[in-house]
Amino acid sequence: MNVYRSQLMVAIEDVMLDIVRSVAEGKSPVFTLRNQRDWKNVKFGDRLKLKPEGQASTVEIKFSSRRSRPKFALIIHLLGVVHRLLFTQSTCTRRQLYYQNVALVRSQGLLDAAVRDICSLLNAPAWELGVIATSKGLVAGPVSLIMETGDVIDCMAPGGVLIPQDINNVVRLESDAQFVLLVEKDATFQKLLDEGVLERLGPCILVTGKGFPDVATRLLVQLLWKFLSVPVLALVDADPHGIEIMCIYRFGSLNMSHQSDDLAVPMVRWLGVHPTDISWLGIKAQPLTAVDISKLRNLATRPYVT
Repeated sequence: MNVYRSQLMVAIEDVMLDIVRSVAEGKSPVFTLRNQRDWKNVKFGDRLKLKPEGQASTVEIKFSSRRSRPKFALIIHLLGVVHRLLFTQSTCTRRQLYYQNVALVRSQGLLDAAVRDICSLLNAPAWELGVIATSKGLVAGPVSLIMETGDVIDCMAPGGVLIPQDINNVVRLESDAQFVLLVEKDATFQKLLDEGVLERLGPCILVTGKGFPDVATRLLVQLLWKFLSVPVLALVDADPHGIEIMCIYRFGSLNMSHQSDDLAVPMVRWLGVHPTDISWLGIKAQPLTAVDISKLRNLATRPYVT
């Protein structure tokens, strides 16, 4: 067992001991966490970062509160699961965690939020705790992923390859690609492959998160950037949701701001489609919906928009 894994186990044990002490002293136990849902709690340099303890506002998850007691119980349950995963050096997907105790978890969204809280509590990414997300993203192009086990994933398969859930276990990349192209939608990704973009513009690597990218997709993009030192370009729709997706790749997201060093790639450049391209390309414009306008107003308040 490596030292880091042992340290995480000790950290979990310390949390549990604090709870036991509180109960023994007649106090109601409470988790005090930095609020990862407040934009005022992030600072912005080249990416979003959650402010350190002492500078960020906090939220309390109290056992004494009827409203927060279910979440408190869920965190306690998951801490036990994570401790076992670390001890046995195994992994579990978030989906598996949900189905292991549906009565307690109640919904996948609540479980995902509790996992984020545990990551903040232990100051560690979920994949280091043995908790991995089911991947939905695809990668295609002249790149081989060499895994910790020695397995090699060749990404030249027709239609692309599903990004592995354990992408954090990649130890080496082999590629002669000159750039990485991030594509918002799977349909566009497949269309580009059908049109022979890998041969016509290559050598290059295409990645799609099929909409908003999951953790595995974002981890892969950063690995490609770090290992290959090539330009990373984003091709998204010229609408508020497309712009937000590009910003997530580049700057990170609010609820994962405590892990932006591992997930954000500040060198991502917006290739298009730009709103100014619509008339130039002769594309029929569509009016913004009420949801689009609300999203635009929200984007305008974020620290990376000037």
